[in-house]
Amino acid sequence: MLGCFVPHGFYLTAPVFEYLDQPTLFMQELTRDVSLGLVGKTVIHPSQIALVQQAYCVPMSTLDEAQAILHSEAKAVFKYNNTMLEPATHRAWATEIVNRADAFGTIDDGNSDYTSRL
Repeated sequence: MLGCFVPHGFYLTAPVFEYLDQPTLFMQELTRDVSLGLVGKTVIHPSQIALVQQAYCVPMSTLDEAQAILHSEAKAVFKYNNTMLEPATHRAWATEIVNRADAFGTIDDGNSDYTSRL
């Protein structure tokens, strides 16, 4: 479904996780949801909200890359943190990362504390 809808501007959220007593499995599912490009998660209990917010937080290094791609003076291809970036190819991804950071906040790489922007 993602391949059919997202290219046309329709973003999808992840479905409900039904088990309230399995936070580890819930976090595994959230990690997969984020990696697939789903933009949110439907929750059925208030205890799930903080875990969703944490899972969708953007690592600062990822936000830095996205902002470098979107910078008005970015070259056509450039090296950033030992990675090759191309604004023409990565612009949509970078825009989504910035939007996700605006909605869910950021997290320091390797640190479980996050800055919520909700």
